[in-house]
Formats: sequence, structure tokens, C-alpha cells
Amino acid sequence: MDNLKNLSNHKALDKQSSSNLSNDDVLMTSLEQKERIETLTNLDCHEVVVVLHQEVDKVKQGENKVFAHLNKSNESDSEFLESVGKECSGP
Repeated sequence: MDNLKNLSNHKALDKQSSSNLSNDDVLMTSLEQKERIETLTNLDCHEVVVVLHQEVDKVKQGENKVFAHLNKSNESDSEFLESVGKECSGP
């Protein structure tokens, strides 16, 4: 759950991912992500995993350009979500 709380401090828009977005797009996307992150921090673990699956689906469909690079490792989407789910459920 700590990772979800730290997302609000995470600079999700780096130069590479935002280079094709206008300033207004970046601002709106940032505000939308902030709202989503605030919502995520108030959810239980099961709800978090459900929301993450929805975000991965949006990335796959090209609808979410910001979350597309949060998984910087070479993990598949399912491996990434599984690791987040394990972290959420605790030791």
C-alpha cells in the first residue's frame, strides 16, 4: 500500500512520455491522475487490484499515456499487477 501512497509524489510525466502532449493535456492528465491516486489510497486491496487491471486495460487500448510507463521493469502486466497485489496484502 506504501507504493500507492507514494504515487502522489511520483513524477509520472517525464520528458519522453509527455513530449507529444500539449501543456493543457499534461495538466488535465495530471489532475485526472491525482484524483485517481486519491481514490486508490481510500480503497481496500481487492479494489486496488481491480482498479489497476482497469488502468492496464486503458494502457493497452492507448487511452492512458501516463500510467503506461509506471511499470519500468520488463515485467508483463500480469506480473506487475501480481507484485502490487502481494505488496498490498502485506507479508
